[in-house]
Amino acid sequence: FVDELEAGPPHHPRKFEDFKQILEESRRHPKQDYFILKSIIVNNLYGVDIMEEAVEICKLRLFLKLVAQVDSQDRIEPLPDIDFNIRTGNTLVGYANYTEVEQAVRSKLDFENAMERIEDKAKTLDASVRRFKEEQTMPNGCVTSEDKRELRKCFTDLESELNDFLAADHAVKKADMAEWRRSHKPFHWFGDFHNIMQGGGFDIIIGNPPYVEYAKVSSEYRLRDLATLSCGNLYAFVVERSFALLARQGRFGMILPLSGFCTARMLPMWSTRIKGRTSWVSNYGWRPAKLFQDVNLRLSIFLASFGSREGTHTTRFLKWITDYRPFLFATLAYYTQGGDGNSPGIVNKLSSPVARSVFDKVTRAKSSLGALAARRGPEVFYKNTGVNHWITATTFPPKAFRGTRESASSRQTTFTVRDSMARAVAVCTVNSSLFYWFYTVRTNCRDLNPSDLATFPIPASLAADPELGDLAVELMESLDANSRFIVRNQKLTGEIRLQSFVPGASKHVIDRIDALLARHYGFTAPELDFVINYDIKYRLDADADEE
Repeated sequence: FVDELEAGPPHHPRKFEDFKQILEESRRHPKQDYFILKSIIVNNLYGVDIMEEAVEICKLRLFLKLVAQVDSQDRIEPLPDIDFNIRTGNTLVGYANYTEVEQAVRSKLDFENAMERIEDKAKTLDASVRRFKEEQTMPNGCVTSEDKRELRKCFTDLESELNDFLAADHAVKKADMAEWRRSHKPFHWFGDFHNIMQGGGFDIIIGNPPYVEYAKVSSEYRLRDLATLSCGNLYAFVVERSFALLARQGRFGMILPLSGFCTARMLPMWSTRIKGRTSWVSNYGWRPAKLFQDVNLRLSIFLASFGSREGTHTTRFLKWITDYRPFLFATLAYYTQGGDGNSPGIVNKLSSPVARSVFDKVTRAKSSLGALAARRGPEVFYKNTGVNHWITATTFPPKAFRGTRESASSRQTTFTVRDSMARAVAVCTVNSSLFYWFYTVRTNCRDLNPSDLATFPIPASLAADPELGDLAVELMESLDANSRFIVRNQKLTGEIRLQSFVPGASKHVIDRIDALLARHYGFTAPELDFVINYDIKYRLDADADEE
């Protein structure tokens, strides 16, 4: 590739001229790897974080990476100054682009040509930044403290001008400006990275945003004019801001909570991110191994790029053992999703054509578990949080003891149905591998909400199948016989013993239930095999109450 660049096509003698010049400079440098990394850090890497400590740690790690390329003390050269690349500020507070600044200025009746003044300051800043970077990457270049003071003054002048307009938008009084700047830490992408934003935005944006409910920080700083405000979490806001900063042909990648792809309140975020782009969503559990050590969260990695047509590709809900971690990403398998107009904001974690076929047959069912509900009648008991490998529902409350005294378990939720036949249908369906699989496809894979039960589609014929009654009795007896007691110690109440189920020991009954369900849904033999053996590697011998 390099040789082709140097030769150059005859009809484009100056094609890639700037790149060829950089290649020549790298050859002349005594340590080529150092030169290349330094050039990338100075000219291509940018970052923003609200925590000053995080910014300093980031810069330190980049410096250490550079120093690691030097194999002798006499070859060490001054480290680059990247204070204007890696910045402290609030990603969400400030003007992102020219349009936002212009709207703010024009709304105040620009009699003093403020917009023209801002544009002049931005152009002056661009020229200063360009010279500052060139001095750091050109041979024998030198950046003086005076150069840095002048550049910092250019940044400060533009920032102050923009802060005045932003503070006015937030109805901040002049006497409160200092406190407002301290609490909000405004960061103006338009000014701080003006050349990039005027060029269309960033080519690549990656990150791991904060997973913090907005209500927890709203007393510190207020946000406005975000389409995702109703999502209520900072990570949704960061996604929206990122796409406002991304170049049209740019690429995006962030690590987000898995719940961001399966809850209705996140629909505004989903609408923001998929428009005109191709998306890839890989989904990760946290048992038996975690994506990040000490992070007990189910996560998704969301990637997006501009494509010729919109489309979403997802993985299944992934589980793995620690030893498999080096191969996890190399073996990701994405499946192209079809439409699911009945569930806006939900990205189904489907993984194959057979999974799609099973999903379609289930969702075509005309009735639902909710149709069996009643205000009075038999109860179905289930645990509504901490789902991992199994979902267990029983016709009896799990036993609990405080010391020697039997007590009710506080972890159980009930679902009331109209009669004993409806209860048999409910417990058989909820304990089935089919329900567990459908649950992992549609939800956050942690909380079993009443709506997850009520909306699960079932064929109308299921409620009249007498075989379910016998299977329900057999399953309840098996679950009870194979259960064990786990001990929890609480400060206020002391030792508590709770009945814990081991559904894997009842898998032979559950398989027969799934076979019966398959007849009603019309599954083929391969589809039934897929359901019965789904996640079997991790489900066998796992407690239902392991979390």
